[in-house]
Amino acid sequence: MENSPKISVIIPIWNMEKYLQKCLESVINQTYKNLEIICINNGSTDHSEEILREYCAKDNRIKLITQNHTSLGEARNRGLEEISGEYVTFVDADDWLEPNVYKNSINKYLEDNQLDLIIFPAQCYIEQQNGIIKKENENWYNFKFSGKYNLKKNDTFYYISRVAWNKVFKVSIIKEHDIKFAQNCYHEDVYFYFLYSLYCENMYCLEQIGYNYLKRETSSLRIWTQKDFTQWFCDHFKILTDIYNTKIKNTQNENLRTCYIYGLYKNVLLHLPACDNLNAEEYKKIKSCLKNFVNLIDPLINDNFTTYVKNGQFDKIARLKLPLITLGNNLLNLNIYRQEKNYICILSLGRIRIKINSGKNYLKKALKYIFTTYNQNNHKVIRILGLKLKFAKQKTTDEVLDELKKHINSQIKLSKEFTSTEVQAAHIIHDLHSKTFPQFKGCNIGKDIVIVACGPSMSYYKQIPGAIHIGVNKSFKNQNIMLDYLFTQDKLSIEENIEELLKYPAKIFIGSYILKGISWLHKCMIPLKYMELDNIYYYYSDYGRNLLLPNLEYCSLMDFGSVAFPATQFALYTKPKRIYLVGCDCSSGGYFDGSKNTNVKNHNLSYLIKDWQRFKLYAETYYPDVEIISINPVGLKGMFKDVYTQEYIDANPELFTDIGYEILEEQVNEYKIYSIK
Repeated sequence: MENSPKISVIIPIWNMEKYLQKCLESVINQTYKNLEIICINNGSTDHSEEILREYCAKDNRIKLITQNHTSLGEARNRGLEEISGEYVTFVDADDWLEPNVYKNSINKYLEDNQLDLIIFPAQCYIEQQNGIIKKENENWYNFKFSGKYNLKKNDTFYYISRVAWNKVFKVSIIKEHDIKFAQNCYHEDVYFYFLYSLYCENMYCLEQIGYNYLKRETSSLRIWTQKDFTQWFCDHFKILTDIYNTKIKNTQNENLRTCYIYGLYKNVLLHLPACDNLNAEEYKKIKSCLKNFVNLIDPLINDNFTTYVKNGQFDKIARLKLPLITLGNNLLNLNIYRQEKNYICILSLGRIRIKINSGKNYLKKALKYIFTTYNQNNHKVIRILGLKLKFAKQKTTDEVLDELKKHINSQIKLSKEFTSTEVQAAHIIHDLHSKTFPQFKGCNIGKDIVIVACGPSMSYYKQIPGAIHIGVNKSFKNQNIMLDYLFTQDKLSIEENIEELLKYPAKIFIGSYILKGISWLHKCMIPLKYMELDNIYYYYSDYGRNLLLPNLEYCSLMDFGSVAFPATQFALYTKPKRIYLVGCDCSSGGYFDGSKNTNVKNHNLSYLIKDWQRFKLYAETYYPDVEIISINPVGLKGMFKDVYTQEYIDANPELFTDIGYEILEEQVNEYKIYSIK
């Protein structure tokens, strides 16, 4: 152990007597013993220093530094001045560690000298005001990554939390580039992580939870952010702007610049909150920092967000929820928000807030909605000056059946309660996706997935052993291929094959189109008795106009005119090693069973090639580590890596003899294929 690398552990402490002992015990009892434990008593006025001195007396690895109270960033920087280890990590004094986290981290560093960062998942807990501590389902720190990753990849960079306490850093990188925490502002660890990651290439994500993070409802940080939200919001932009100007702007590596600008931009969007209760001065500060940031990164990124900000149309940024018009003072005021063609009015009377959905005659309707009654689910709701009173209703058997039918219909067609198709679609998508897709996130890490479409080349494919197979529409009728998932949104396929479809032993996803300004193009003609089967999932898809929204948990799946796109997007979401495309012919020739859809006037599907190019851009942007391979390509030839089965070569010898390509044999999962060189 004497020759093993030393880890410096920095623990800032400020009035943590209630939690400190548990924290220190978890550090000194690590199975990895070569530690240097630097405790910064940051001006505590409780018994924290007494506890620290007791632990210093019984463990000579602990070094105590006492100072006047400073910001958390300054306290951590003070600790960095004292470290003598080869690696450094950080612990908050109200959190605690799992026993093997440092041992597991050092082992990975020793196994691979190309690693620059180790990161481990965390379990989040929340301490309520009554002192009870409960587990919290916080997936941001309990990420799906595991194994070695290139930190310069967009999706990896975006989905890794910026906190300091779930990572083990290399001291050599920190000292060589003089990396420190931001001082006297929020997000000090975001600043540290961004700077450190600029000089990193590879990281390793441990699978086991290594850190226990405690959120306290009464913490000074939470109270401060609630009290001074505007400063919290603007500090984030201040940090990102400083990093860009000093470290990224003038770099000659275009890939590096693109990756980090993308990461900064996505991080900004992630933190746009609902802040519709700020005063005029706070609105002004937020608008100013948004505009400054957009001017900084423009023209590297140009979409609706940057356009709205540059034009001063902040009210159109839905997640920001800034008002179009603000009238009145803190005691009595009216804020009006734009929602497509309609408006939302917030009438405030002191602490009472009244929300009104209306058209342009919002002042007239404001009076009408001061008192209103309506039915919501199984309740009668009375709203008086914004105060909602709910009363449960007793339902007859017929009413229960009627409500079930209404619930089913709400999933497949527009409700008359909404005047906007897209608003209704957003509600349905969020409801369905947030219940369905999170359970599949990352479920196929490291595996091979085969997308089985219905093009004629599917007839030459034999099932790859051990691979996950996702079929579309009538592909389940191919008896030579057993599917794990089936995606269908073709109305004819559903209507003609409903009984056979629902008996098929796979997870079945049934979807409909969403088109702007148009009601449902397809309806899922599923009888009521089938709607509650365990293996049926419902989803909606559109034509993928916004490639900046890849989150299947909230956004509709891309369609582009073929159900193969939602199926492949879902496959990417499960994080496989590679994806094979089968039967995605993009050309005339009917289907694998020899039939054609006579309702389609033009059987030439070459228009889909352009859509596959768009999808390729999406895949490379958000899932760059997933390799996509076409088996027996026709229209897709040359777009992804192309491979061929022996059956296809034998059936089409003219394709492989006249052009003089060399056939190279490969072995993939004991499945013999050929690539063209």
